[in-house]
Amino acid sequence: QNLSSSNEGYVQYLNSHTTTERINRLGLEDGIIGIHPWDDGSLKLAVEAAFDIVAEETAVSNAVLWSQRGNSNQNINPDNDLQSRSSKLWMEILELLNPRLVICSGNIANLVIANTRWGGNIIKLRLPSKTAMSRVSGMFDENDLLRRYPEVKTVLDLHPEWASGGYRKNKIFFACHAVSTNTSCMKSRMPTSKEIEELISFLPKLYADGLAPIKKWNGGTKGCDGVITMPWPEYNKVVDAFYQVASNECWSDYDYSPEEAGRMLEDDDMTKNSDLAQIKTMLTYCVRGEHFCDGHWGAMIEGGQIRRLLQRLAEIESKNA
Repeated sequence: QNLSSSNEGYVQYLNSHTTTERINRLGLEDGIIGIHPWDDGSLKLAVEAAFDIVAEETAVSNAVLWSQRGNSNQNINPDNDLQSRSSKLWMEILELLNPRLVICSGNIANLVIANTRWGGNIIKLRLPSKTAMSRVSGMFDENDLLRRYPEVKTVLDLHPEWASGGYRKNKIFFACHAVSTNTSCMKSRMPTSKEIEELISFLPKLYADGLAPIKKWNGGTKGCDGVITMPWPEYNKVVDAFYQVASNECWSDYDYSPEEAGRMLEDDDMTKNSDLAQIKTMLTYCVRGEHFCDGHWGAMIEGGQIRRLLQRLAEIESKNA
């Protein structure tokens, strides 16, 4: 936020409110949260185009949680003390939230999060400031950018308002930068020993005597209007819990080929001799298949694919121990 003397009215507004009132002022206006690169559409366009993330399901915050003024009431970057304090607080927040992905926009944000020593997936982007983007975006043709980055065009067609309000080419160029960065950086980390043990612990639960992965099928009925509702499975709670853990970033292979992963799963020798990376590939197939075929999760359990993967995972963990 701009706390310089040129924005003195805003500073006086903040000083006239309590700490609680200052916090609660954010997000009161529909669609506005008080962080300019998000409110103007730059970050919304970028995250949906590059990271397969729904903008409305994204949490947004300043990396440094306090603002700072200089001795002459000018707006200045936060000093090392404020950055350090923010890192300590983010260390606790990230441990609790365990997000799928943290996107750092700008060098200060990247430094603050890096100093938390958080082990999750972090991607660094440039800061989408008007000055920085305008120096480069004007060198490119908008239509050419959208042709080379169809992911951006797809989102822009759905949400043209995100590029409105000025600096349209800056916003498009920044989204293209995000797509390019993600292509080269989106690699998931390997699971820790604790995370491996957590997944293995589901083996006796999923294959307990009498346990049916699918409790019942819902839907499949014809309504008064003659429309038939497609059937969908209601899973046992332990099945939902297992696939929720298996969906974590550490078990995801973002570059997997569904066809190749399916072939790997049907090859018993491949499963018995697979390494951790190959298990991640096959597990990703098991997790994501439900999006395309209702009942896929249950079929992977009943068909023994999940059993074989967890047994192989237990062998690997035993050798490592």
